[in-house]
Amino acid sequence: MGTGTGTGAAGAEAAGAEAAGAEATGAEAAGTGATGAAGLRRRAREAGFGAVRAVYRERRDGGAFFVWLLVGLVVALPAAFGARSWWLGLVLSVAVLLPPGLWVLFGPVPGPFGRRWYAVCEGGVVVRSGGRRYAARSWEELGEGGTREVFPEAGARALESALRRGCPVRFALLRQALAVAAVGAWLAAVVAVVVAPWGADLLRGEQPPSAMRDLARVCADGGEHGEAAPYAPQGPHPVALFGDAGLVMLATVGPDRPEPAPDEVQVVACVRASERSSPEPVSVCPYLGGHSLSYYPATHSVDVVEARTGRSLGTFTLRAADAPACPASEIFAEGDSHQERDLSPSDEQFEAALAEYVAGAAE
Repeated sequence: MGTGTGTGAAGAEAAGAEAAGAEATGAEAAGTGATGAAGLRRRAREAGFGAVRAVYRERRDGGAFFVWLLVGLVVALPAAFGARSWWLGLVLSVAVLLPPGLWVLFGPVPGPFGRRWYAVCEGGVVVRSGGRRYAARSWEELGEGGTREVFPEAGARALESALRRGCPVRFALLRQALAVAAVGAWLAAVVAVVVAPWGADLLRGEQPPSAMRDLARVCADGGEHGEAAPYAPQGPHPVALFGDAGLVMLATVGPDRPEPAPDEVQVVACVRASERSSPEPVSVCPYLGGHSLSYYPATHSVDVVEARTGRSLGTFTLRAADAPACPASEIFAEGDSHQERDLSPSDEQFEAALAEYVAGAAE
C-alpha cells in the first residue's frame, strides 16, 4: 500500500515536472516567436532585469567606411573646387558617402550570429540574434568574462561603454543630436541644390537651351529640341555646328556679328562623316628620332536641320586639303614612329558653306 502511494506520488511529481517542462518549452517557443523591441523587453522582464534603458542595433565595423571616405574626399574635393561648382561638390559627396554609409548601416554583419539587437537594462543585457534566439546576461555574468560572447562587431558608443563597464551608460543625446543635425543639413543641401532644381525642371517640362551643348542632341538620329528658337520666316538664322561626340565647333549669325546665344539658335549643322580623298599626304612633318606626322586631304559630310523640329534643311560636303603648319611638338606612342591625320575644314570654310542657311528664307 505504501509502495503504491509512493509510486503514485513519484508519478505525480514526474507528471508535474513534465508539465512544467512543457510549460517552459511553450514559453521558449513563444519567446523565440517574438521579434523586435517588444520581444527584447518581454525577455528582460522574464529575466528580472528591470526597466529597459535603451535598445541598440549591431552594425558593421566602420573602419573601411572612413578609409573610403578619406580616399573619396581626396578625389571629390579637388574636383569640386577646380570646377568651382557647389552642385558638383554635393553630387560627389553623395557618391562618396552614400554607398559605404549604407553598407556599414545595413550590410550583413560577419560572424555566426548575424545582426544582433541589444536591450540594455538595469540588471543586465538581453541579446537577440538570428532573428529568434535570445540570450540574457546579468551585469555580474558579463563581469566574469562573458562580455566577449555578446560584444558587437560595431554599435553605438553607449552600448559598447555599457558592456565594458558592466552597467547602463547615459545616452549621449547632445552628440547624437549634433550628428543628426549635420546629416540633416547635408541632405537638405543636396535636396535644395540637386533634387529641387531637377524636380522643378521636371514639373516645368523642357526648358530653352541654356548652353550650346544642350543642342547637341539634335544631331542624334531624329533629334530635336522642342524649346529651341523657332525657324523664322526670314533670316538671319543663327546656326550651331557640332562635330564628333557632340562637341560644338562654332556658332554663327554671319560674318562680323557676335556669336548667338544658345536660346537664339534656329539651325543645327552636324558633321556626319569624313572620308580620305587621296592616298597621298598633303604634307609630312618630320620630328627627331625618325618620327613623322602625315596630313591627308579629307571630305566631310554635313547635315543641316531645324533645331526645334529636326526637319532637314539640306546637306553639303567640304573638302579639306590645305596643308597646315607642323606642330612644334607631337606625342608618339612607344614603338610608334609615324602618325596619320585627316584634315578638317577651317572655321572660315564652314561659315562660308553655312552662309546660305543663315540667310535663307523659311520654306
